[in-house]
Amino acid sequence: SRYAPEISSFIGERSGRRVSIDSVIVRFLPHPDITIKGLSISGKDETFLRSVAVSVKVSYLPLLMRRVHLKSLDMKGVTMRVRRYPDAHTNIDDIIGASRDGRDGGGFDLEIGSARLESGTLLFTDLAAQGQPSFEVAGLRGTWATDGGTKRFELEGMLVPGTRVSLDGVLTPDRITGEGNITAIDLGRLTPYAGSLSKGASFNGKADAAFSYTLGTDNEIRARLNYTGLTLRLPEILE
Repeated sequence: SRYAPEISSFIGERSGRRVSIDSVIVRFLPHPDITIKGLSISGKDETFLRSVAVSVKVSYLPLLMRRVHLKSLDMKGVTMRVRRYPDAHTNIDDIIGASRDGRDGGGFDLEIGSARLESGTLLFTDLAAQGQPSFEVAGLRGTWATDGGTKRFELEGMLVPGTRVSLDGVLTPDRITGEGNITAIDLGRLTPYAGSLSKGASFNGKADAAFSYTLGTDNEIRARLNYTGLTLRLPEILE
């Protein structure tokens, strides 16, 4: 645990957040192997990420060139809280911006070879939408792999109470592209967002969706929908 302050400082510099760690186990042979337990990262208002355990394997040679190459990164029991505020910014905008701009902490470049997520939870609260809806995605599992200059990820979980969600993507310097599937989503949960179509608008029913997306200079989402029991109310348009 004597390494905890240094590791907390490194993560804090990269994320711009307050970081605390319960314990750290470091092994140097046959390669650097670090296990962090009780990782907590906090913002201005609250803790936005907790992890039961994080294990990383580090390559030796890149460290001599002030590069941190994580051969593998395994995360278990991660809970992340994301908030969107009334002005549409989120509590992770600064981290996303740092990543896009290539900013780092302490003069080090960070590269992740592969990563795996198990037993993750995402809690999202939208303070910018009517009624400030909240969503929970539980049982998150995911992988990340770097092959040359190509970075790929896959992610799946359950939107509580019973909507299966899966997503994959490819990252390039200027965009993210990929595909996803949503199974049996309750459209009534989207009613807080119907106000952009018409005052008093609402949705009901269930739908399956298969979609492709591009996030970058030209954001785009295309979807194929199959729905049952759909009810759509648009008072200002249809009445």
